Amino acid sequence: MWTAAKFAAGLYPMRRDFQVLPDDCLLVSYPRSGSTWLRFLISNVRFGADCPTTFENLNDRIPYALRPRASTMARLPRPRILKSHSAYDCRFRKVVLLVRDPRDVAISYYHYHVRNKRIEPDCPIESYVPRYVRGEMDNYGSWGENVGSWLGARQTTDDFLFVRYEDMKADTAAVLTEISSFLGLSNNVNTIRNAVDWSGPQYMKPRKATPGEWRSLLSAASVEMIESGWWQVLEKCGYELTRNVANNSPSADFALSTC
Repeated sequence: MWTAAKFAAGLYPMRRDFQVLPDDCLLVSYPRSGSTWLRFLISNVRFGADCPTTFENLNDRIPYALRPRASTMARLPRPRILKSHSAYDCRFRKVVLLVRDPRDVAISYYHYHVRNKRIEPDCPIESYVPRYVRGEMDNYGSWGENVGSWLGARQTTDDFLFVRYEDMKADTAAVLTEISSFLGLSNNVNTIRNAVDWSGPQYMKPRKATPGEWRSLLSAASVEMIESGWWQVLEKCGYELTRNVANNSPSADFALSTC
């Protein structure tokens, strides 16, 4: 139970004592960016014809590169596909980076931390955002540090695929086809269609989240704090800013009390 609690709290860094094979593929994303959905989709492309993916078999098909079991790693077909939330790791050459608008990530992570009792249930999200921006809620760094590390190191290199959660929501089949081709998996139309169907809400039961919900759920001060801290990475990822923050310093409103 203690190990599970530390895992949920993001207190374990990625282990670096297992052998990474030359053809290993890594699915990497900051927490609350759609990684479980992505794993379902890819797992169903690869294994769905035999048995659709469930939460019970997901970790045996695309394990977390945090503390992978040797027995699981030995059974995986090549190329092995792993998942991580960690910042840049030079051992993996083939990488899919999944990115979600950090303003929406803030909302999802807030609810996640309330559910896991990392913050008090009466803590307002406006008081949570400063801690989120400073990267205090886990050991993955802030969204800007984490995503920026991968973009800075790999954006212009071979064997790197940048994927936005919002694009995956807008046209799941098209984005999954691109990812499957990149990973060397099937891009057969029927295989992709079935994988999308088998990874739907009826199987995953996700929290309802609409891209851009931050516009109605975050205060102007919270949005300004996120944008001011990470505007360069936001622009690299193709996310529009609400105003020009490049030459502005954080306002006094950012001195918010935290939970």
